[in-house]
Amino acid sequence: MKNKWLIILLVASFFKGLIWLFFTPIFQIPDEPSHFAYVQFLAEENRRPHPRREVVTSQELFSVSQIVNFNWKIEHPVWQGYPKNWLGKIKSINPEAKKEFIANPYLTSLKRPGLYYSAAAQIYRLLANQSFLWQFFSVRFFSLICQLITIWLVYLISIKLTKKSWLSLAAAAGVSFHPGFSFILNGVSYEALGVLAATLFIYLAVNKGKIIWLLLTALVGILIKPDLIFLWLLLPFCLPKKPRIIIIGSLVLSFIGFIWLNPVINQVVRGQYSWLDRYLYVVPLKDYADYANQLIQLLSNGQIFYKTIEYVQIFIRVHYHQIFAWYWGVFGWLEKTMPIGVYPGLKILTLLSFFGLIQVWPKAKWLVLAVLIQAGVVIANDFLVFSQTGQLYGIQGRYFYPAIAAQMILFVWGLSRWVKPGYLVAGAVGLNLIGLFSLYQYFGWVWGS
Repeated sequence: MKNKWLIILLVASFFKGLIWLFFTPIFQIPDEPSHFAYVQFLAEENRRPHPRREVVTSQELFSVSQIVNFNWKIEHPVWQGYPKNWLGKIKSINPEAKKEFIANPYLTSLKRPGLYYSAAAQIYRLLANQSFLWQFFSVRFFSLICQLITIWLVYLISIKLTKKSWLSLAAAAGVSFHPGFSFILNGVSYEALGVLAATLFIYLAVNKGKIIWLLLTALVGILIKPDLIFLWLLLPFCLPKKPRIIIIGSLVLSFIGFIWLNPVINQVVRGQYSWLDRYLYVVPLKDYADYANQLIQLLSNGQIFYKTIEYVQIFIRVHYHQIFAWYWGVFGWLEKTMPIGVYPGLKILTLLSFFGLIQVWPKAKWLVLAVLIQAGVVIANDFLVFSQTGQLYGIQGRYFYPAIAAQMILFVWGLSRWVKPGYLVAGAVGLNLIGLFSLYQYFGWVWGS
């Protein structure tokens, strides 16, 4: 196979992305409105908002949310349909409304690292004099570009490991036409850029890239999303013995440092160091300090065993039945599934892939490690943060997407023992069409109203 098939895949992925981008109504991707509010504030005000004392949303965004029947309280069902002439109503909003900011108690995404928002704000500014719709969809388009680069990197990673062109094309197609990936990563959020950073790290690791590039990519990762700490935990397994010891030692010292920092950070939160407060979330130090402190408390009071057993029971009873479907694709604010028969079929294929991987285990084990470490971080976050406070939001499948490159390469690699890669490409396209039809069933075609 020549590169023309990769080019065809990328072109097809681009147009597929555009279809999903415009078929998905405004604010109907989880957390999208709060992410866009941050982007808009940064672009219009040319500064980061205060993470707690400046919870703001533009008057324009409030007006749009009212027009498209979006409730910031997130009361299900979130999708309430569009009124007639919604396009005209949005176009008639006063352009100055985007510069007027008012309080919004439901906006929580300000307490996150700002790298994605800074990058997305630059895209927003390219269309500074345009209407809301142009600016909103330009930021979604930025996510689509991140997707395309990710798909290309998946192909390069797979070709390096498997030396098989069609298998690598199938792995890239598995990512591109993944229904959940197509839905979530078209939205205004840090997900697409975070997945790109994680995939770039895996690409560098597989190609034995220089340590400095691995370190920089891992650093960029946590400046996008705290969960990408898994790149730092994966880093020791990418290095020779001496650098590995240094990195492991640094991680242990960092853990101790986070415990020590926790009371200092809490003092900042209470306003005792106001000059630091605005910059507290530039790097996710508070997240990591909270995790470290919570773990130490569980260890010191002797509850770690009891709490772990309790969490495993909750995981089996609640999370286990949700994760698989949420991973492959549930649309809207987790309100519309694909046809129910699709998910058992995917479970059977996953089982077949598992058995197929046994034959190539020596070559695949590093990718398996990447998948397990990333999944471990997601579960640990749920265990240390949400379950300890009694909040059972569930582990959403999109939380596992940062490792989707490794997941799909393994999935296709294992299946290739039973199914020709060409059929897997066709299957990926078919699955995406099922997802797209499910999306259309739920939302309909809103652009004609």
